[in-house]
Amino acid sequence: MSDDQRAPQWGDASTGVSKQEFLSTVIAVFLIGTLFGWAIFGQPRVIDSAIDSGSMAEWFAAIAAWVIGVAAWRYQRASYETARTNELRVARTTLNSAIWKSQKAARIRDPFEVLFAFDENNQNLQSLSETLEITVKMLGMLEWTDAERSYLDDDAMAALVAVEHRIVTVIDIFGHAKESIDAENPSDPIDDELREQLKKLEKMGNDLADRADLFSKRLRKALETRK
Repeated sequence: MSDDQRAPQWGDASTGVSKQEFLSTVIAVFLIGTLFGWAIFGQPRVIDSAIDSGSMAEWFAAIAAWVIGVAAWRYQRASYETARTNELRVARTTLNSAIWKSQKAARIRDPFEVLFAFDENNQNLQSLSETLEITVKMLGMLEWTDAERSYLDDDAMAALVAVEHRIVTVIDIFGHAKESIDAENPSDPIDDELREQLKKLEKMGNDLADRADLFSKRLRKALETRK
């Protein structure tokens, strides 16, 4: 049987109890057994004559209860710390996923920067149509889950709502723009009039990117509190 398939053992990290705490508990139980055995079978006669058996039993019962209580408390504390560690790990993973999506939304700037960087002679309606299509598909894939939303405070939630609203608007307008462009000759160049329209689309994209950047900051703030 491989290490991954073996059953968890006491003292393994998977049980939530460290080896030190496990050994402490074992030692405590061993000492209790030793004390009871000593009390019943091996106590000196001087002790037997000094105190009665009932008093001795009460003392050992009190000691046993105290040792067991301490062991139980340490076990409970270790379990709590393990659960807390797991909770923080899940929170960080979930928030990092939300941050990654917000960064993807902010990258809407990239297609326009590339498009406007081309020489005018290399720009045509086909390249513009492809740019709009890629952008719309990328934005359409972004969706923040309920788990991600559960870690947002009011400011972060408001920032997310603003991002989602702009994503819907950009997808709608960019989609209609692509339909209009596809109705023309794909090899036609991008003229000055269309270039002005593109600047309006770019402005909308930049507004979305700015909102996404703000949302990322809110998410990183939430992440900082879970280290």
